[in-house]
Amino acid sequence: MKIQIIAEGPTDRAILHALILMIKRDSIEFLEESNSQMNHRGKHSLISNYKIFAKFLHNAYHRCSDVIVLCVDNDGGEIDRSGIGSKNKGILNKFVTQFIDSNAYKYPSINPEYIIAVPVQTIDYWMKCIDEKEVNCHKIRAIEQIPQQRIKAETYGEKNIYLNWLINEKALNAKIEKIKNDSTLLDKLFCLPSFKDFEVQLTSTLVDK
Repeated sequence: MKIQIIAEGPTDRAILHALILMIKRDSIEFLEESNSQMNHRGKHSLISNYKIFAKFLHNAYHRCSDVIVLCVDNDGGEIDRSGIGSKNKGILNKFVTQFIDSNAYKYPSINPEYIIAVPVQTIDYWMKCIDEKEVNCHKIRAIEQIPQQRIKAETYGEKNIYLNWLINEKALNAKIEKIKNDSTLLDKLFCLPSFKDFEVQLTSTLVDK
């Protein structure tokens, strides 16, 4: 099964790789990102510029992706009562529909499944969750109240953050190794509605593939 991850940057991609493998470990090939993805980073390229977004999808279709995972941070946007950033998810869904309507004739035999992930504010909140000692979901969700300006320091340690956004590679890899080696972390992650929404899509998509 070929999976193309389209995300804001390499950190999100690395984390999503590990999370997907934690949920389904067998027969997965992650496709490399395109030159367009490498050159156009950030939320703007995903939800504010359809032309760039379409380039990402063209690459995924050319590589015959079976599954396309789209991930954009909520990043200051509103979260609905269910705990999910539905607005950004809706924008991505609209772009996907536009792309399919415009390009179906180019790819008549390619019909990938789409999974849309919108972490609460940033994916760093998911990574903060895996270190929580609490097992009570109500208490775990308290991490959603950490100010976005502080979440990286709270998650990876203040000394491991450079220029207020760059994460020390060793600190990031420690989190990824933890995900790889402890599947019980899913119980904590399920407490976050934004992750649960991603997991439900992933499980339902991959179960028959």
